[in-house]
Amino acid sequence: MENHKNVTEFLFMGLWENRQVEFLFFLLFLLCYLAVLMGNSIILVTITCSHLIEQPMYYFLCHLSLMDLCYTSTVVPRLIRDLAVTRKNISYNECMTQLFTYHLLAGVEIFILVSMALDRYVAIVKPLHYMIIMNRKRCHVLIAMAWAVGFWHSIALLLMVLSLPFCGPNHINHYLCDVKPLLKLVCKDIHVVSILVIANAGMVDPRRKNIVLAIFLFFYMGTLVGNLLIIATIKISQALGSPMYYFLFYLSLSDTCFSTTVAPRMIVDSLMKQASISVSECLIQVSAFHLFGSLEIFILILMAVDRYVAICKPLHYMTIMSRQVCGMLVAIAWMGSCVHALVQTLLALSLPFCGPNEIDHYFCDLQPLLKLACSDTYMINLLFVANSGILCTASFLMLMDKKENHQLNWIYTMSNHRKILITVAFTQFNLEDKGTLTKLLEDTGTTYNEKYNDNCHHWEDNILPPKSVIHIARLEKESPKNLPLN
Repeated sequence: MENHKNVTEFLFMGLWENRQVEFLFFLLFLLCYLAVLMGNSIILVTITCSHLIEQPMYYFLCHLSLMDLCYTSTVVPRLIRDLAVTRKNISYNECMTQLFTYHLLAGVEIFILVSMALDRYVAIVKPLHYMIIMNRKRCHVLIAMAWAVGFWHSIALLLMVLSLPFCGPNHINHYLCDVKPLLKLVCKDIHVVSILVIANAGMVDPRRKNIVLAIFLFFYMGTLVGNLLIIATIKISQALGSPMYYFLFYLSLSDTCFSTTVAPRMIVDSLMKQASISVSECLIQVSAFHLFGSLEIFILILMAVDRYVAICKPLHYMTIMSRQVCGMLVAIAWMGSCVHALVQTLLALSLPFCGPNEIDHYFCDLQPLLKLACSDTYMINLLFVANSGILCTASFLMLMDKKENHQLNWIYTMSNHRKILITVAFTQFNLEDKGTLTKLLEDTGTTYNEKYNDNCHHWEDNILPPKSVIHIARLEKESPKNLPLN
């Protein structure tokens, strides 16, 4: 710990050196932070002061809003303060505190989102047993597990950073205290930590390069094999013809292409003494990276919309999410991804490169390329942020558009299921009514199977189901002249 006494405070280099731009972003971040505070506070008050807190989804949403409120408060207030002052300093103890709370709350928030995904899975797959499975005790356990995992993650990072010696310089090229920028200030070689953060290509010794090669090769092969199995299974199996698997097919395809744009070259570069890439290959990698990355985001949104329709409109699900509609949605996702990737590529093409040519990264992206440009990149940087911001904003608005009346429709569906279940469970029948009950069950099963076949035919081939064929044949026999001619 004596090595830490050489550095008692750190200085943030901030986001921009232009004071006018910093004042503009001071107002922008202040408004966004106030909106986050107000939005999350309203959600917390609304849920805790009503009966909604009794439902698992809103129980998790309440904890998520609390975590988001605390998470933004660990970073944004200091960032706003630093944008308003000239000297952006932070003490060593405050830096370590920010590092710990930042990763703690981020880890808890991630695992709460995982719990919410599990909650939706149970609601869809086992609707009749939903309230039994997702009882209050199990919800408490999931939240406790989220805190435990988040604490374990943050304390491990904190202990790792506390063991690092800081002798100077003390300028952090960031706007908050995080592990990666702090590692650049360490005044001696750290063997264990350097394997965890592989951001500087060509700065790992040969022995550790082999370790990196084996790790990334293993993960890349696992990603490749897993996605190809999903693609082949969905394509071959006739039972997996629903919209969910249709979107999952394109998600696996885009994930395969996305990982292939980065991982193979990174694996090859770890085998070479000097990792190099031509300008044309670099621009192709930028375009492909943003194309398949944004495509994955859009397809995930489509899968969320698909689940929304399945929960809120279960009886009209196959009609709304028909093959034609799903094909059109995937086409829109491809178009949006192409536009985003084209803009990023044109921005990269407009950059003048005069030297040096060393990229402080492990693949070509617009942000590290901006540091190599030999002209003012202020406008290009703003356009880059705006293009990425439009993608994030569009994704957020598409998801928020489907939020209204979600839970009310789900409760209505669950209420209908419960009524049917109670009728079957508690109504008593006499022995002489056994035949009537058997016929009722047979009719119910026949109706269900006919509806299922009708949905399957409607989704897959637009072929009329047997019941519709019989109905049309009867109409043809009764009044053939009234039928429309094809």
